[in-house]
Amino acid sequence: MMTLNKFIRTLFVAAVALVPLLFLNSAAPGAASGRIVKLQGHPKLFSNQKEKPAAVNAEIIEGDVITTGAKESLVVKFATGDLLFIGPLSKVTVTMPGKNQVRVKHDNGFVWAKAQKLTSDKRFEVQTPTAVAGVRGTAFSSIVESDDNAWFCVCDGSVEVQSGGKSVTAARGELVKASGAASVSAPMKNHDKLESMMPSSRECFRCHQGGFTRDGLY
Repeated sequence: MMTLNKFIRTLFVAAVALVPLLFLNSAAPGAASGRIVKLQGHPKLFSNQKEKPAAVNAEIIEGDVITTGAKESLVVKFATGDLLFIGPLSKVTVTMPGKNQVRVKHDNGFVWAKAQKLTSDKRFEVQTPTAVAGVRGTAFSSIVESDDNAWFCVCDGSVEVQSGGKSVTAARGELVKASGAASVSAPMKNHDKLESMMPSSRECFRCHQGGFTRDGLY
């Protein structure tokens, strides 16, 4: 007859053997969410707060942080087919909150995104300190000038910008400004009259407006 101690030991061994099986159907930590497809300069890539080489074909892992210096840029292609251009002097964090979902935390600088056509389970978002831009199968630019000012410019399709419970939808050729924690402008079309925009921001929008490959990188 099996003693109590032997029975407990048998249960313990069986439990240890089953532990790896509990994770077979879970998303593997660090699963690749994209790859660098183009690169200029020497951007920095951090995974779990440790720097790793940034090079063409390098994997972009869930939670990776990307920073660029002056005259540095890169292009990431996600497993979803979406493209993200990260311009100079920028910082972004990449997450994949669910299958077919991409979220880019854009802290500063310039990014340009081209999302594939959305389906019921697909989503692409860019989150800045002041707003969240939800893409509806489109291409658009985002510039974060400071913690209080962000701009979104739509190259194609439409973008829904949300801030502090307010939401506006911008179409191709329109620009939206998000200021503070709860202020988002109505879509604007005449960019040249935006006196509050930094000259560098206005130049980026003038270049990217209506075109995706003006500088040959994206």
